[in-house]
Amino acid sequence: MDFSKVKWTNVKLQYNRQKNQWQMVYSAKAIPLGKDDNGILRYKPVRKPVSIPIPLGFHRNFDPETKQDINLPRHKKDHNKDRVKELKLLEAHWQVDLTNQIYHLNQNKISGEKVYGWALNWISNQTLAKNTVDGYKVVLNKMKAVEDVHFLSFDTSFINRFIKHLNQFRDVGKLEQTSIRTYYERLKFILEAAERDNKIYEVETMFQKADNVPYGESEIGCYFSLEQLRILHKHESNNPIIKRAFLFGCLTGLRFNEIMELTWKDVKEKDGKLTLDVKNRKNKQSQVIPLTKEALEYAGERREINDKVFLALTYSDINNKLTEWVNSSGIEVERVKTHDARRTCAYLIWNQTKNIDTCAKFLNHKNQLETAKYLRKYLGDAFDSIDADATLPSLKI
Repeated sequence: MDFSKVKWTNVKLQYNRQKNQWQMVYSAKAIPLGKDDNGILRYKPVRKPVSIPIPLGFHRNFDPETKQDINLPRHKKDHNKDRVKELKLLEAHWQVDLTNQIYHLNQNKISGEKVYGWALNWISNQTLAKNTVDGYKVVLNKMKAVEDVHFLSFDTSFINRFIKHLNQFRDVGKLEQTSIRTYYERLKFILEAAERDNKIYEVETMFQKADNVPYGESEIGCYFSLEQLRILHKHESNNPIIKRAFLFGCLTGLRFNEIMELTWKDVKEKDGKLTLDVKNRKNKQSQVIPLTKEALEYAGERREINDKVFLALTYSDINNKLTEWVNSSGIEVERVKTHDARRTCAYLIWNQTKNIDTCAKFLNHKNQLETAKYLRKYLGDAFDSIDADATLPSLKI
């Protein structure tokens, strides 16, 4: 039968306990076949079953060999009830789709796909910075380590298992609480995108019912004063390219991935002024920022226009190498990270200008609240030094 021309009138969930198989069955008005030998009008039912993957973790409750029901323990029965609720919800959405003449006959996109595979494809079609893409992939890999879950089986219990998995890394000191919260929010963001694509439903409700994931204490990070930078400038490093790149970041405000991708054609000079054309900004917008002659000295010898400014610069163990270099200079810090160069740049500009707009433009922040977070979070003493009487006008004439 050519099902493409059938006008479907109903879709209903069906479970074959002999085969332990779930289906959505489309039905349409029966076709009259005419009268039989006894004069009775006969009809041919029009039905089209669509197999859907059995929910992961659904426990078989019937033994086809003995033809007997399986007496499941209560927790397994409750688990099955939750899975059936999900299927009933899916059935209701299919019924809504049916009224809108949207059919799931060619493929079952909602239940037939796995979250991991769909999410990787979704990420590849987004306009995102490379480090953002890498961050989402980390979350997806951790999710897959728990289970390569189907959309149909993704529920609050899976979210809790995901959280528990991350907490195990935290308990052995391999993951910070702030990172767990970030992974949790990224997973939710991915599932919300899937819901907009009609892959899953009730995402907000699932996450609301999940275990609480505290934010944790934000890491303060380091910033370096001008005097400390002068010490670091003079202090030799076992990794000269890392030293030069870090100090270059302190004087430009570039993110480390932007420094890595910088080429000599991005370094320009016009009317005696040096600029950097930064194309790999977080929001994917190009920006031209002023460049000091001293910062350019840290870039090293100019090469071909398509050559990287900092050749062979990688993330490999870089934070440990930075920490070792800084501590060997006599500046005692617990931990140095590449992003501390950007924080330091924010501090230097603020300390020199006391102008948050200048800081925001230099760091390419669309919102000054983001810049204020940099300064208040890491540089609270700089704000404390403001003279309010000198900054605000008098209303008295």
